Amino acid sequence: MKKPKNTPEANGALITTETTEAPTLKGPELKKLFTAYDGADAKVEKAKADLEKALSERSDIVERIHAGAGKGPFSYKGTVLSPVCRTAKSTGHKRWFFKGPGSKDLVEV
Repeated sequence: MKKPKNTPEANGALITTETTEAPTLKGPELKKLFTAYDGADAKVEKAKADLEKALSERSDIVERIHAGAGKGPFSYKGTVLSPVCRTAKSTGHKRWFFKGPGSKDLVEV
C-alpha cells in the first residue's frame, strides 16, 4: 500500500485519502455487482414513484379541503393547520400541503 495523500478541499481543509493498488474486480465479478446495482436502482426508482404518487394524493386531498372549507386555519390532532399551495417555477407543478402556526411548522412537502 502506498503512502496517504493529502489533497486540498475547496474550503482549504485537507482530506487524507489512501491510494491503493490497481483495482482487483474484473470480468464476471464486476458484471455481477453491476447487475446487483441495477436491481437496487430499480427498487429506488419504484420507491420514488410510490412516494410521488402518495404525495400527489395527499396534495389533492388538501386542495379539496381548501376548496370546500376555505383557507382555515383548522384544528387537527391538536395542531392548527392552514392549507398552502406551492408552485414549482420550473415545471408549474402545484403541491398542496398544511402549514402550522409557526414559520417553520410545515407538514413535509
